[in-house]
Amino acid sequence: LELTGTNTNYTGNINLATGTTLTANSNIDSIFAGTMSGNGNFEKQGTNILTLTGNNTATGDFNHINGTVNLQSNWNGNYCQTANNTVLNLGTSARIAGNAEFSGIVNFTDTLEVGGNFTYKNTSDAFDLTGSKSVDAGGIFELANGTKMDFTIAPNKIKADTVNIEGEINVINASNIADGQINNVIVANTTPLNQSQLNGLFILSQKLLTSTEPFYSSDGKSMGITKYSQTAEQYTINKNFKNNQTQIAGLLDDFAPLQSTLYSLDTHEQLEELIRPLLVAEIAADAHNIPLHHPYFHVFNHLSTLPLNNFRNVNNSRSANFNGNFNGILRGQSPCSPINRQANTKREFWFEGYYRSEKIGGDSNALGYKTTHGGMMIGVDRVIGNRLTSGLVFGYGNPHIQHSVGRIEADDYTFGVYTRAKLSTVSEIYANAFLGYGNQHYELRQNFTNINTNTKYNGDSFYASLELYKSIRLRNKIILSPLIALDFQKARSDGFNVNVTGLPLSVGKNDLEQTVLRVGVNSSYKNLRTRLQYGYQVGGDLYSISRTSIIGNNNNNNRVLKSSNLGRNTLNLGFGGDFKIGKRTNLFADYDFDLGEHSQSHTGQFGLVFTF
Repeated sequence: LELTGTNTNYTGNINLATGTTLTANSNIDSIFAGTMSGNGNFEKQGTNILTLTGNNTATGDFNHINGTVNLQSNWNGNYCQTANNTVLNLGTSARIAGNAEFSGIVNFTDTLEVGGNFTYKNTSDAFDLTGSKSVDAGGIFELANGTKMDFTIAPNKIKADTVNIEGEINVINASNIADGQINNVIVANTTPLNQSQLNGLFILSQKLLTSTEPFYSSDGKSMGITKYSQTAEQYTINKNFKNNQTQIAGLLDDFAPLQSTLYSLDTHEQLEELIRPLLVAEIAADAHNIPLHHPYFHVFNHLSTLPLNNFRNVNNSRSANFNGNFNGILRGQSPCSPINRQANTKREFWFEGYYRSEKIGGDSNALGYKTTHGGMMIGVDRVIGNRLTSGLVFGYGNPHIQHSVGRIEADDYTFGVYTRAKLSTVSEIYANAFLGYGNQHYELRQNFTNINTNTKYNGDSFYASLELYKSIRLRNKIILSPLIALDFQKARSDGFNVNVTGLPLSVGKNDLEQTVLRVGVNSSYKNLRTRLQYGYQVGGDLYSISRTSIIGNNNNNNRVLKSSNLGRNTLNLGFGGDFKIGKRTNLFADYDFDLGEHSQSHTGQFGLVFTF
């Protein structure tokens, strides 16, 4: 007997005698509202959708070979079997009284009740046991080898006499489950559960921030799940990530749209890759070191590079006028040369070009980075009386920070006034002083975007330095200049917004302030000079900070990112020389090596002084 033809609705009741089969073989979607009774079988062929709405009492087999069946009532037969590429949609009240073997897709909304054995053999489509769905089988529950099951942890998800899971389990939305114990997730009424099998399946389904561990009842017939989760911030703290990575992880935790992404991570490396692009805020903190190139270094260097043949003793002293300088963070230059002028030398024009490369090591706060800094200084000054020289200076630099997540470069402008005063005509004690202002125009470039846009923002800086030194001439024509100085500098930057891999990041206004005590001794012999100086930071900040948040974050939390800690101690070693090329013109060149607690740098300078 077949249901064929072009009918879309079938009515009436059918009694299936023992040994008979009713075949539905149509390619037109149809509905059978009648009932099937008796001991015969039912077979679905054809590619159509067949909907069975009647209360079927037939006790034969249901063989689903092709197409889709909507079974809205029970199947009381001994056996229900679906083939590959079929779809069986079960209604809310549908029940299969006998054994069920599914090789196609089976959809249901609540509890799938099977009176006998339940077997899932579909290797193409995962068995969906998520949400409120569960299976209650009177015999064996079997997930065959090569199959997969999407699984939401909840009580009584699987109940059967015997449970055999040889396929894979994918725990879905574990992050939405409250931490703690969930009892009776899988229950076997007769045969104890295979613990080694289930342990492996659920441990393999763990994610980086979520842990699900099985536990069992004393008789071994019931398995529960202990759920433990942690935030990304907690994880990074436990794994000793750097401070800035931990702060970024905290921002991600607070940002609701990223919750599912965070809890789907499998590895430590995946979390790092999610955090890394947002470390552009770390570069903004590192960039506060850019304006701290100490322009008074260049000024003090100029004051000591005048024509050597212009030396003359004052009050028959065997001492000479020298000066020194130290850059507490970047370099520590301190030339030492005669500086008195002839009576007809009242004004000077000077120029200096410089280039510095520096490597900053990472610490517990931040990753390491490299900087290069090229620039020039131009100044003019005048002698006032017998003891005072005053002048004006302008500088320009183009520093670059190279970081693993991007780079910052800046146009750095400096304006300043300076003076040198002779404090004593007897003991040859001198003072150098500098007061200056800087303005910076930053440009941030990311490594993790294909968008050809850069983020620009501004900053400024303030400088002040006072240096005292005494010049001592030895009998072997070596001149020593012991010195002590106090250097102050402060850098500030505006806030800015930047889009980082689709996340809108806000970086607030920040500043960095440092006060350095500097001591050392410089020496000169003829046209050559050396310097050895030590600086110790006595006030201000050991690192810069960057207050960062994700725009639109519901919690609106700011996180503090820190630059690398450069340390309080610095040591400078340098040497250089003067070269006279005309009656009123001198060239000079210097090299310096600076060593900090977490940094080292090399600096070269070349310039000239013209007197008129």
